[in-house]
Amino acid sequence: MTSQEIEKFISIYKHGLLEDIVPFWIRHSVDREYGGFMFAVDRDGTNVDTDKGVWQQGRFTWMLATLYNEVEQKQEWLELAIHGAKFMENHCIDSDGRMFFVVDREGNPIRKRRYVFSETFASIAFAALYKASGEEKYAKLARELFDVFLNHATTPGLIEPKFTAHRPMKGMGHPMIGIVTAQELRKNINDPSFTTLIDGWIDEIKQDFMKEKFSAVMETVGPNGELIDHFDGRTLNLGHAIEGAWFILQEAKYRNNDQELIKMGTTMLDWMWEIGWDKKYGGITYFKDVKGGPVQE
Repeated sequence: MTSQEIEKFISIYKHGLLEDIVPFWIRHSVDREYGGFMFAVDRDGTNVDTDKGVWQQGRFTWMLATLYNEVEQKQEWLELAIHGAKFMENHCIDSDGRMFFVVDREGNPIRKRRYVFSETFASIAFAALYKASGEEKYAKLARELFDVFLNHATTPGLIEPKFTAHRPMKGMGHPMIGIVTAQELRKNINDPSFTTLIDGWIDEIKQDFMKEKFSAVMETVGPNGELIDHFDGRTLNLGHAIEGAWFILQEAKYRNNDQELIKMGTTMLDWMWEIGWDKKYGGITYFKDVKGGPVQE
């Protein structure tokens, strides 16, 4: 694309985000009575369910704080980020330091999963809010929740395995989310020590999940990166792989356009775009089998 075309798309997406998407969700999702946000709404904003996903509390709180930090210091955005943070702090963290997956409107726990991704989204939210507000308690919460994620992601057996020991597997989710979470904490808490963790996760993706033989980024592999030649092992998650490429390219930018990381990120993107693009109808087919064909249309 030309520089003029790039600027055109930047303008389109900026306007869509700031003049359409963000105002819609502020208008329809903010729970002024019980705190936090409700995201189960119809196209016209009609509420269809009052339960609250904890991932979404973290993501929206992070976005509001990030808009305040990087776009404009609008008091409304800061106040709503604090609004979301208070709900998470008061209702979404269990007594063991883990977070729930879903709570009801009042904040009573509905479900807690074996995964530790609620913790990562809350961690980046608290980190961004620390930068926006300067309140040390948010930096402390961000580090504590990141440590919960890190402990579970790196301690074998701490997360209950999906499968029996007969066919052990590991997923790309932990290194991928680990990279972007550490990037956000490094940026907002201003702590360069997170770079060492990022290096480790980038190496893991490169060594274990990128398969040049198939020109693909695997979603799951064996403990040492080996291909598992069954449905579960061959299934590709195009979204995760493209997200991973984006985070690695962001790291390349942080490191003064590191050429090795640019090559890695663009290779991941090129591979998965080629595999996933629907040449007949357009768009990305989200799940594919590495040996060919969609897992679902």
